[in-house]
Amino acid sequence: MGVLFMIDQLEDWSADAAHPLSGRLDLSHIGMSGHSYGAVTTQAMMGQQFPLNRNFRDERIDAVALFSPSISKMESPEASFGKIDMPVLAMTGTKDGSPIDPTQSPESRQELYQAMPVGDKYHLVFEGGEHHAFGSSPGRGKNRMDHHHPSIQELTLKFWDAYLKGDEEALGWLQSEQPREDCKLVEKDVWEWK
Repeated sequence: MGVLFMIDQLEDWSADAAHPLSGRLDLSHIGMSGHSYGAVTTQAMMGQQFPLNRNFRDERIDAVALFSPSISKMESPEASFGKIDMPVLAMTGTKDGSPIDPTQSPESRQELYQAMPVGDKYHLVFEGGEHHAFGSSPGRGKNRMDHHHPSIQELTLKFWDAYLKGDEEALGWLQSEQPREDCKLVEKDVWEWK
């Protein structure tokens, strides 16, 4: 898998005194994120259970951020995500359908968070947020609200600060209602943690 190769490559570069990245990487604190199909890849690396009790968890990854996550068609959300033990930030929207897979509905994307166990799990649902609210492709995300991108950036940075840098202030911020005010979330946006 390409992700494993890339982490292996970073380890090799870090160990190579002649490489420009030598001594510049903190490989003891690795985060991974992805949108849509990138979220699916990230879900696999965080330990999503697949049929036949298979998973692709890489213990070197410490925390993940998922934008438009997807549930499995072959396993229940509880079977797929009920044992996830790492910090997870999941973001979606109430209009976050899939442009290529009609089985991934805005409601189904929220089932991932609901199925995960308590402990370092965070969930943002933008009222009216569409699939492309998390990207910046020209011509897409036409209905994106002004607070979407600043909210995504602020929450994700605080999440990385809390779980990759050990920032207790960022952790306290995440586990509060303060993000609603600081990120200017609208009344129907959902911010929750467990």
